[in-house]
Amino acid sequence: MGLTLKRFAFGGLILAATLLPLRKDRTIGPAATNSGRGQRMDSLYSQLRSARLSWSAFELRDSAVRILASTRTGSGYPAITLQGFAGVRSLPDADSAVAEIWSTLGTSHPDIRTSVLVYNNRPYSRSSYSGAFIARRTDGMDCVAIAPASVDTFSHQISIWRRSLAEAIAPCALFAAFGVPGRSVGSWLAATGYAPAQSNHWLVPGISEYTYGPWVQWSDRDAGRGWPEEMFGWMRSTGTLDYALFIRPPYAYGATGIRCINGDQGACVTGVLHSGISLPTEDSVPPGLTLTAWRTIPAEVTVGTVRPPSPAMVGAIITEFGRDKFQKFWSSDQPFEAAFQSAFGISLGAWSAKWAAREWAGSVEAKHGNPEILLGVTLKPSWFALLVGWTVLAVAIAAGVAKRRTA
Repeated sequence: MGLTLKRFAFGGLILAATLLPLRKDRTIGPAATNSGRGQRMDSLYSQLRSARLSWSAFELRDSAVRILASTRTGSGYPAITLQGFAGVRSLPDADSAVAEIWSTLGTSHPDIRTSVLVYNNRPYSRSSYSGAFIARRTDGMDCVAIAPASVDTFSHQISIWRRSLAEAIAPCALFAAFGVPGRSVGSWLAATGYAPAQSNHWLVPGISEYTYGPWVQWSDRDAGRGWPEEMFGWMRSTGTLDYALFIRPPYAYGATGIRCINGDQGACVTGVLHSGISLPTEDSVPPGLTLTAWRTIPAEVTVGTVRPPSPAMVGAIITEFGRDKFQKFWSSDQPFEAAFQSAFGISLGAWSAKWAAREWAGSVEAKHGNPEILLGVTLKPSWFALLVGWTVLAVAIAAGVAKRRTA
């Protein structure tokens, strides 16, 4: 009897882990409850975060414009401007971070002017903007990296967020190395908010034992919805929810991303060129500012939503093929796929499939979970009835065999 119960319990756990992302929920916010008050609080907090982001984005864009109008930009080593730090003229951490990147980059392209703005984030709280302001000129392009820093209340020491600074500098470093991009690459970068081009690992290799993973892992929780307590509350209370999440397929990559990892080249092209990124309106974030993929999550996220490539994708192309071939791709005015094939001698789909598989193999989920992915998200709705039927039959057969052995 005990063996039968264990088999039923394990079958139920597997079923819940598989169906977990397929249940459409109706809550609002990761901490929401069934009460209307909890839903309103989540909604108000989300609006507050958005308002702070918009406020900081417009103010910092204006600061970047003033920097461009001054003499603190140039085609060589980018000057660092500090904002909101009374009496402070330099930040050694910021200087060393910029120097590390530019010393490897070498001579900047003459058509590109770069600068760095480090600001005190205290007036904006934690929901402030970080990225880069990019402006085209008739004879080139300007790029101002914008990153926050904080002041300790007691020691008054200034702490720069090096990762935010590195991600903000990444598009500027690409421009400085390769100049103004061609029509197709430039349009693709603008349409994605430069999200796939926010890593400097092609210049300064990372030391992490894990990769980014091939795609940004959006989930319904990231879009502002949580899982229904009536369905999964019992799993949370018994401690089985975390295990179910651990053994399920990586649905946060979306159906397209999972298919690409498994070698579907068409899905890979869709993920690169036609992701579900939703750029904010110009009255919430001014044009010309780069955005991370987490700032461009659509209002509705499902398994079918196409996730964008990871911020390391562009850097991975440079690392694999070298600067000379990438320069040809970067400057091309051919359509994106044709430019990729011409520059690298391999189709976008074929390369993306290999890259996605490699990135997945090096991710935390693959190394500490099951690297094999079953394409359950491609099955038809009738799969539910079939799964339940076959599960009941399998458990019944196993229970019968166990009963005969113990008889």
